[in-house]
Amino acid sequence: MLSMIAYPFRLRAPQSIISFLPHLFKRKIVLLRLAMLVLSIGLMGSVVGQATVTSDSVDYRPGSTATLTGTGFQAGEQVKLQVLHADYQPGDPIGADHNPWYVVADASGNFTTTWHVCEDDCRGELLRATADG
Repeated sequence: MLSMIAYPFRLRAPQSIISFLPHLFKRKIVLLRLAMLVLSIGLMGSVVGQATVTSDSVDYRPGSTATLTGTGFQAGEQVKLQVLHADYQPGDPIGADHNPWYVVADASGNFTTTWHVCEDDCRGELLRATADG
């Protein structure tokens, strides 16, 4: 036995609702646009305020010198840099070339430093530089 419950509706109701939405939200569109603007400015500020470190090349020969540039730090901030193997796990042994070193960000929150690309365990390896302020 098939039971049906009838609800009052029109087949055109969805079209009516859809056509009514712009009128319903007409006043709220301005508020929505303003909210989106504030949100986008807030997101830009969080991205712009982020510290970054970049290298002057994507590949280095063992024994060469890598130049690392940092931006977005606080003026005068002490920044700890370290270059480790990308698959490094805390507690893994590291060579002398992988010890951390410190620099101080300039008045604009930037720094430039160099790192000697190790010749023993860096050949053919993927490395990751980090800068913690």
